[in-house]
Amino acid sequence: MTDDEQPLLDGYTIRILDDATFGPLFAELRPGVFGDRFEADVRALLDSDALAATRRLAGRMGTPYRLNVGVFHEGVCVGWSTGVQKDAETFQMINTGFLPPHQGRGLYRALLPRVLSLVEAEGFQVVTSRHHPTNNAVLVPKLKAGFVITQFEVSDRFGLLVHLTYYFDERRRHLVNVRVGYERPDDAMRGTLKL
Repeated sequence: MTDDEQPLLDGYTIRILDDATFGPLFAELRPGVFGDRFEADVRALLDSDALAATRRLAGRMGTPYRLNVGVFHEGVCVGWSTGVQKDAETFQMINTGFLPPHQGRGLYRALLPRVLSLVEAEGFQVVTSRHHPTNNAVLVPKLKAGFVITQFEVSDRFGLLVHLTYYFDERRRHLVNVRVGYERPDDAMRGTLKL
């Protein structure tokens, strides 16, 4: 284990990676994790002017906070989690994956609280993610960790997606339950809702 690695599970460590290190690792490992997924290459539909416009618009976005976590086994990267700041309070978990021999070992369940802790320390209030609604390997651990379903989406690239949201503030979690009719508002929540 190197100085910048932290233990995750028996034989596994995590390391924060900069974009220059993460990009090539992601490009190498992604096909082994998601190679059989049915995904459309929507950028292939864009002409050169549209591609140039998307690059120009991306340049206007500034430099949002980004978190790339590599998961290593015996010094070899076998998985990752990556996400990016969406706005002043929201961090979006974009993608997490483990090579097949390392799936089903509890790595995601162990990694999730570490990622949440890192983004909470940055000051984020909310964490979001999007998933295929049949991806129980991710949905179940996230729901058990306190994420809630907040939206469904039909994506031209990925198909049907379910959005999950995690609120660090317990009062905001309660507010979501009130807003969907799962809980009644208490006195404090009545004030928040201006009832």
